[in-house]
Amino acid sequence: SARPCDMAAAASGASGASGLVLSLSGVDASEEKARERADARGSDTAVTFELPSGETACKAFGQGQEVGALKLWLVEEFCFEPSSLALTFDGKPLIDMFSLADVPGIAGAAEATISVAGTVDRARVAATSEAKAADAAASADMDEAAADGGDDEDDGFAEA
Repeated sequence: SARPCDMAAAASGASGASGLVLSLSGVDASEEKARERADARGSDTAVTFELPSGETACKAFGQGQEVGALKLWLVEEFCFEPSSLALTFDGKPLIDMFSLADVPGIAGAAEATISVAGTVDRARVAATSEAKAADAAASADMDEAAADGGDDEDDGFAEA
């Protein structure tokens, strides 16, 4: 049977042993890369996560994204301990290396509900809360400085 790269080369009319097709034909390379990433990501699925607390969280993920990417988002957003995190869909465990497109019932679906089990890292929650409070205070200081024209008389610089 033909390999996907062979089929792509045949469809594009390319010939040669490598089957590699390079055609930017006036398209900016960064635009080409962005298109390739979007194609690899696939169509979006709106995932609703049922958290252990009983709350829900929603985020769109591409069909090409792996379960591990969903777990990483949960770790970053909700401070789960990575080693404790387990996701299930329709009562079946989801394996990190599989993409959403590999999971029957999620493949091609516009929406999916995934159950989350795991332990929240309380120390990280506290540290994250403190960091957010510090960021908010710094942002407020910058807003105040911008509101007064941005010139502090004690900064050692003369106004122009």
